[in-house]
Order: sequence, then C-alpha cells, then structure tokens
Amino acid sequence: MFLRANKLSLLDVYLTAVENTCGQPDPSGAYAECFFGERGFLRWSWRKHDVGHPPYRLDHYLETAGGDEEKALAVFFNDLVSFQAGMEY
Repeated sequence: MFLRANKLSLLDVYLTAVENTCGQPDPSGAYAECFFGERGFLRWSWRKHDVGHPPYRLDHYLETAGGDEEKALAVFFNDLVSFQAGMEY
C-alpha cells in the first residue's frame, strides 16, 4: 500500500523512514530490533543468502533476482514469512 509500485528499491526507502522514526514511538528500541537488530530479520537474511554485511542492505535480493525488482520484492517477502515462522540460518 505504501510502496506505490512493486519495487524493492521503494521498500528500502520505506524501511529507511521506519528505521529513522521508530525510536520516537518506542524509545526502548524493541520495534527496530525485530528488523534491524543482531537477531532481526535483516541479519537473518544476510546469513541465509551468505552475504555478510552488504553495502546496500537489500542489495542481495536484487542479485538473487537477477536485477528484477518485482521478483526481488517477492523473494524478500518469502524470506520474511520464513523468518516469522522461526526458520534458522
């Protein structure tokens, strides 16, 4: 709904805004930890795709999808479902 197009790059812009503002409603940092923290989704996905710490945090999805932003977005959301299901990597 917020992305306006099925593109991974738009998701990253949205996530940057979330990261920059989530400290305001949640000073404890618990909300941000779920995605950006050591045990959060982002680091989980880097381990899953064996990319370490890429310079652009979602770039590995574009590489996996051969540069296709719509496919990369689908892979991202598939990974998010796996992460929420508690899969280990």
